[in-house]
Amino acid sequence: MVFNMKETPNMITPKDLLYIEDMMNWNLIMNKKIKEYLECVDSAEVKELLNTAKKMHKKHFKELLTILE
Repeated sequence: MVFNMKETPNMITPKDLLYIEDMMNWNLIMNKKIKEYLECVDSAEVKELLNTAKKMHKKHFKELLTILE
């Protein structure tokens, strides 16, 4: 049986769940760190890059939540 990587399997194994949890934690931590960095930066260009990264981590976190739903 071949799975398309964009499809969520019908069952998530305990190992899969731990991996998803790690990815969620990583994205959450990065989002919080970026928020702290934004308070310390004056450069508009750097702020724009940080905001882009922050949005990406937020998007990935939401995608992981969708998998769990």
